[in-house]
Amino acid sequence: MGTLIFVCPATGEEVSTGLEMDLPTLQRLELGRVYCPHCRQQHQMAGIKYWLSEVYLLETGRNEAVKAA
Repeated sequence: MGTLIFVCPATGEEVSTGLEMDLPTLQRLELGRVYCPHCRQQHQMAGIKYWLSEVYLLETGRNEAVKAA
């Protein structure tokens, strides 16, 4: 499991959404708009950079942290 993170297109800062999910769930989602506390605007997730923080590959038996884009 990881937390959904995105980059604010207005400020360039990373924003944690507080939403936790695994990579298969993220890949199935149709992401819409999300509120950004840095610029106080809503951003359309399509077209901006986002990933899950601290996703661990438990299926392989190794605890390797990877970023998902």
